Amino acid sequence: MSLTNQSYGAGVSAPSLRVNAALRDVGEVLPRGRGRCVASRDARRNRWRRRVMGRVLVSRTRRLWVYTCVATGLSVGFPSPAVADLYLVFDRPAARPGDHIEAVYADNTGRPYTVPPIHGVRVYFVPMTRAKSGLHQRPTGLPHDPLWVPLGRLRHEASGMIRLHITIPDVQPGDYTIGFWCRKCAPPQGANFTSAYPGTRWRNASFLKVLRIYRNPTPAVVSPSGTSRAGEVVATVLALTAGCLLLWLCRRRTADGSS
Repeated sequence: MSLTNQSYGAGVSAPSLRVNAALRDVGEVLPRGRGRCVASRDARRNRWRRRVMGRVLVSRTRRLWVYTCVATGLSVGFPSPAVADLYLVFDRPAARPGDHIEAVYADNTGRPYTVPPIHGVRVYFVPMTRAKSGLHQRPTGLPHDPLWVPLGRLRHEASGMIRLHITIPDVQPGDYTIGFWCRKCAPPQGANFTSAYPGTRWRNASFLKVLRIYRNPTPAVVSPSGTSRAGEVVATVLALTAGCLLLWLCRRRTADGSS
């Protein structure tokens, strides 16, 4: 006789016993009267959990794949910060006209970045009062501002590091930064922008985008050639002596005339 035709007492059915028998193998025994309801609820819950976890795993896998591709592309195309965000920092916070300094494409600790070859870029020494942001670059052509002092073309070493050796031109004291004219940034005329954005404040620290220029000290008055300090003293004493002698002679003549 099959289990479906057997009688197991009031309120007890064969499917309920089969569920209890299956759950007994894993150490979970349900009351005989609620086996079917609880089993169906657990089954639905398990199916929902598997569906949600599957979607989460698929979503995480897709995000990980996208992040890996983006990181790989960035590492191949831009091994360091983007070339479009070009700037130079100075190796000292301040200088005077005629000083020799170095500007480098590096972080604020002085560690240089390596970049692919860059062409069609000219460099300028620009006062902060004429700084221009590079966020919105338009094809304006070469800068016509006379306060943009040209420094030449931008060149970088074979290792990929950008270093610019600068002799500070004869400019007025104040805060200065490095300006660029980049042909490829806004073809065909090219765009102008500066390392430091307008309003950037100077700080007394190295490897920053703003350099403070001080006035050269006033040269001391130079004595005539061949005259030493002792000679100046002797000349002064002789001049005083001659003056006193002339005064004494004048008084003597006046006394003789009155007598």
